[in-house]
Amino acid sequence: MTTTDLYGSSQLRLVRAIAEAMSLQLDLSQLAARVAELVAEAVEADVCFVHMVNAERGTVSLIGATPPFDSQVGAVELPLGEGIAGWVARNRVPAVVPNKWEDRRYRYIPELKGEDYKSLISVPMLRGSDVAVGVINVHWRESVEDLEYRVYPLKDVANLFAGAVENAVLHARILQRESEISSFAKSMLSATEMERRRVANEVHDGVGQVLLSLMFHLDAASSVAPRGEEELISELTRSKELANMAVSEVRRVISALRPTVIDDFGLPGALEFLKRIYPSLDISLDVGEIGEISPEVEVTLYRVAQEALTNVNKHSGATSATIKLKKFGNEIVLTVLDHGKGFDASAARKLESFGILGMKERVELLGGRLDVYSRPGGGTTVFAHLPAAQS
Repeated sequence: MTTTDLYGSSQLRLVRAIAEAMSLQLDLSQLAARVAELVAEAVEADVCFVHMVNAERGTVSLIGATPPFDSQVGAVELPLGEGIAGWVARNRVPAVVPNKWEDRRYRYIPELKGEDYKSLISVPMLRGSDVAVGVINVHWRESVEDLEYRVYPLKDVANLFAGAVENAVLHARILQRESEISSFAKSMLSATEMERRRVANEVHDGVGQVLLSLMFHLDAASSVAPRGEEELISELTRSKELANMAVSEVRRVISALRPTVIDDFGLPGALEFLKRIYPSLDISLDVGEIGEISPEVEVTLYRVAQEALTNVNKHSGATSATIKLKKFGNEIVLTVLDHGKGFDASAARKLESFGILGMKERVELLGGRLDVYSRPGGGTTVFAHLPAAQS
């Protein structure tokens, strides 16, 4: 390879190839592997290593390499300042080393088989002029005559790749943050459901059992009431009716708090079950093929439908409602609509009093969106959009 080749068309082809690779992917490990391959080929090196600086840990770690050393990616890490790569990262200047065995900065790493290579060039990947985000190392088995000229294309590549490294790191951090938010949302929803079940069990075992016992004693009192005591019998009968209503209300509350029907019948069956919870409403159900969705999404959609129907039942004055559940691409859409009296959807107090803010927060925790359309005299429509797949 001549100096002209290195500093001319070969360098231009290398920069273009790396720019193209950078435009195609954000995955840092794949990008680093491709850069190592292109660099080694362009400067006729026997091996190329790509290291990234971790300023928080104070280290330089291997993120990309040509075979057979690609298996060591993620396993090799140096303290900042140690070894030639660490020295270059700290001092932010290239190192041209004709014989690394004569260089006091060199540190032997058994996994990288340094005994097989003699010459090397190490160049920093600079952001601006004073921040090193990584280092590119290229090695040759034998001495290279024009070694000092090969540093020029490597410097251009390193500085070009520096931006890609930062973008990839930022992308990875965003994905990690999204994953953490998703995990937090799932844990929050799980904790909420566990608390609802705990309350439901306490209501069932406490108030529910007391009411059932009360009904038993009222039955017993009615059976032994003296004949002719119509007023007493009438009061006992009325008391039994009230107790029965209280038992029904407790059962409704328990069903609302603990939707085990989802576990038993799935989301479509659970939505069908809502008809029994709101017998005063004529509820029509239109459910399409939604496939398999995560438990968190199922529970959230059920809760939205439940809250929306509660609003219809309490506030709208409507006698009927429609529930639709459809899948559009990778999105599940729940629609609950009525033709009641509606309200001013722009009023914050209305949103809060109707539980809409709670629904909205719950949906957004899973990366979804809640839309409410209503106007006085025009009915209300609630749309819940949620991703079908949860990572």
